[in-house]
Amino acid sequence: MKKTKEGILSKKGFGIQYVDTNSVVADLAVEATKKYKPKNILDVGAGRGIVSLRLLKEFSGLKILATDIDEEGLKEITAKSKGKIKTRVVDIGVLHPEFDNKFDFVVAKDVYPFLKQEQVRNMMVNLSRALKQNGMLILTAPSTFSKLFQDASKTNKHQLFYQKLGNVAKEFIPTTRSHFSFADIGLLDKQLKSVGLTMRKASHYGKAEGWITILAQKTMPKRF
Repeated sequence: MKKTKEGILSKKGFGIQYVDTNSVVADLAVEATKKYKPKNILDVGAGRGIVSLRLLKEFSGLKILATDIDEEGLKEITAKSKGKIKTRVVDIGVLHPEFDNKFDFVVAKDVYPFLKQEQVRNMMVNLSRALKQNGMLILTAPSTFSKLFQDASKTNKHQLFYQKLGNVAKEFIPTTRSHFSFADIGLLDKQLKSVGLTMRKASHYGKAEGWITILAQKTMPKRF
């Protein structure tokens, strides 16, 4: 894996989490699956399938749907899973009424930072809509508490920094939007509550300071 001119990407840095099925988020998905025993799983922004493929390897009898805006990554998932993981091209920033109450467990890994706020609202509606009552969600995002964000704040170079991260991400997610942002955990909590999801746990993960993982549960039925 090459290192970019910006120095952000390395074998242990930004980007490795998109290709390593032993990544922290895949581990978290395995732990949640053991605890909550879901049968139907939706992997949003599945990329190259690090979560879906890991769950397929660890558990039998799961029904997994992997979605992404990038068709090429989904083709890779289909090939590696020998068709056992269903795939579908989906722009999660657009509303999808057909998702209603179909899944026990949803994973949305690092989708949040690539969406603008209107698209985030649509994503939240989709995630809630997809979950059955009491279903669980794992959502990850870079936080405003991160050292990366704080460093950018000190130099007042947010837009340049976001663009730099977006450019690096394109090496792994060819169709990613150029937009990149950090999540404020207070705002994130409000966004989840607005669609009937309750944050159960928030914690840092991985080696990147301030990246957060949210475990949320659908506690209130919502009609959209």
